[in-house]
Amino acid sequence: MKTPTKTAKPTLKKPLQITKEKATAERLVKQALGTLQKVNIDLQGPDKCKATMQNVNSIIGMLLKARKELFINHCNECLAKELKSNKASAVKELEALYNREF
Repeated sequence: MKTPTKTAKPTLKKPLQITKEKATAERLVKQALGTLQKVNIDLQGPDKCKATMQNVNSIIGMLLKARKELFINHCNECLAKELKSNKASAVKELEALYNREF
């Protein structure tokens, strides 16, 4: 007969703090996903060209706003810390991010 083995007790991890920018980006991505599903359904049915195009434009706008919020979060959370430890690297990264199309 086998003896039962002890299992480790699960440890409670402190939940990660989510920033306002990340929360906004998450909300926008969820909205865009819902609208994208609607567009996919509309494409299967009768012609709704104008409404479908408006929904596609709405999705693009939500994703651009989400990207902007994530950029702000990255600057505040990641680059701010890196500036303290490795200024040259942080400046180089910021320059690369700045030169991307927003």
